[in-house]
Formats: sequence, structure tokens, C-alpha cells
Amino acid sequence: MAEVLGLVDRRIYENLARALLAGDLAGCLEIFEQGQAAGMDLKRFASDLLGFFRSLLIAKVKASPEELLDISDQELAAIKDIAAGASQETLYQYFSLLLKGSEEMQYSSRPRLALEMAFVRATQAGQIVPAATLLGRLDGLLAGAAPLAQGGGRAGFSAVSTAEPEPNAPRAIPRAPLAAPSSGSLPAQKKNEITSAPASLSEHARALPPVAMASPPGREVKRDWEAFIEYVKARKRWMAPVLQLCAMARDEGSELVLKFDDPSDCKLLQEHDNLKLLQSFALDFFQHDFRVVFRVRGAQAVEEGGGNEAEDLLVERRVLANDPMVQMTAEIFGGQVGSIRTGTK
Repeated sequence: MAEVLGLVDRRIYENLARALLAGDLAGCLEIFEQGQAAGMDLKRFASDLLGFFRSLLIAKVKASPEELLDISDQELAAIKDIAAGASQETLYQYFSLLLKGSEEMQYSSRPRLALEMAFVRATQAGQIVPAATLLGRLDGLLAGAAPLAQGGGRAGFSAVSTAEPEPNAPRAIPRAPLAAPSSGSLPAQKKNEITSAPASLSEHARALPPVAMASPPGREVKRDWEAFIEYVKARKRWMAPVLQLCAMARDEGSELVLKFDDPSDCKLLQEHDNLKLLQSFALDFFQHDFRVVFRVRGAQAVEEGGGNEAEDLLVERRVLANDPMVQMTAEIFGGQVGSIRTGTK
């Protein structure tokens, strides 16, 4: 009767879920082939597999999942066991990938191929690590790199000075020894010129008034903006990509005005601690006590007209996706940003 109705043993979903979470693509395809050989209906199979991953999510987030799941005690125990070995983010990612594959299968001329490709994407996604854990690892890497940079280099390598030479410092040039004349002696006039020339030069130098060493010219915001970004990057890596989004930086006396086209681009810099840190960087680099001011194109219109909830949600998701820490973390660990969920903090 099960073969006639296209049904399969419920344990096949348990085995398939374990293989997917373990990244065992060969095992997934083998289990899927066994179900095909048993005469299962593809649409029913995909629907039941999604339902199984929904049960895993419920078992992960709810203390008493049996209140929402109408399943046997044996199946509930297996679901709890599988859910305990994966994070909530991982289960949600797998559910999203399988849901997308199931929707593609509905309109595909080759539904089996579409579902198999969903398995491939799911196994390649790997285990999702929470953002807090990734940021902790990143802080550990940056903390480990700081002592190495301050250690002065390895033993056996001489330190290289990066200080610029003084502009007016005299440079000693070795004089080549004069060749002895082959015959006779120099005329008296030549001797007098040779011996009196250094003396006259030294007397002329003593007669001149002492020249004050010219101080290096101050840095200009517009001219040295790229150099300032590199300076910030060496001290606060995530802040440099945000400063590169600045449309224009201008010195207005006591204010360093940074213009942005999108309010979300400078939202992170406007936080109190980050703003204070940015002002200290500007003081150290430009040698001027700037007050950093942000100006956003169209900010006044937004304040006057307000906004609706949907637009605010889109802006918040774009801010999260373009967050420098998120982009740098994804680049370091070779990952990618999937779905973005927002909520109360």
C-alpha cells in the first residue's frame, strides 16, 4: 500500500537530515536513490522533508516541542537528538535552501535534478557559525597580530627606520685624495687657493645667521584623505571601508565634514565610541583638533517626511548587509551573507 501511495519510511528523513547536516553529499544522494527505487512521489517527498526540518527548528527553539508537533515519542526523540547537534542558524539555512529547491522543483521539467541540486547547495553551505562567535574569533586574530607588529621584527633582522631625513641637514661627502704631482711642486698661487678655500667657506658659514629648521608642512584633508584611510586601516581595520564610502571630506576650520550619499553608510560611525575614536585618529594624523560632522544627502527630507515601516526595514537590512564587520568576517572565513533577520535588540 505504501508503494502504491508513493510513501516512504519516516526513518529515511532522519537519515537524510543527518547526512545533510554532516555535509555527506554522497550519502544524501544514496538515500535519495533508495527512496526513488521504492517508488516515492517527489512532491510528497519534498513536502515531508521540509516538514521534518520544520520539526527540527521547533525542537531547537522550543523547550516543549511536543506541544506543536503531532509525532510519536520515538520520532520526537530522534528529532531532538538531530537538532541538538546543529545551531538554530544552521537549521534555518538548510530549511531555506530546501524550500527554494522545492519551489524550483514544482516548475521544473526535471524535478529530480532540481531537488538533487538543492542537496548540493545545502551540503556546500556547511555549518553556520553565529555572528557573535565569528566576531570573537576576529577579535582574537586582531589581538594576536598586534603584539607581533609591536615586537620590532624577528631576531636577526636589523630594524629599518622609516623617519624622513631632515630637509636641511648637511650630508658629508668623502673627498677623493689628490693625486701627487708627478714632477715639481705646485705654484704658490695654486697652493694659496687650495689652502684658503676651505677656510673662506667655513668663515662664510659662521657669518651666516642660524637658520631655524623648517617644520614639515601640515597635512590637508582633501589631499591626504586616502593616506588617512590607510592610517585608520592599520589601527581599526573595519573603519577603513566605511570611510571609503564617504563622497567628500572637507576641512571647515574646526570641523571635519564627511558627506555621505546614504544614511546607512555612516550609521556605524555615528555611534559615540566610534565617533570618539575617529576624532582621535584625525587629531593624530592631521595634527588638528577636528570635530567630525556627518552630512547626508537628503537627510532633511527624510526628517521632515518621515518614512514608512517597510522602507525602514529595507534600510536596516541594507545596513546589516553592508556592515564592515560582517563583510570583513565573510571575507576572512570565506563565507557569504544569507538571509537577514531583524528584530528587537
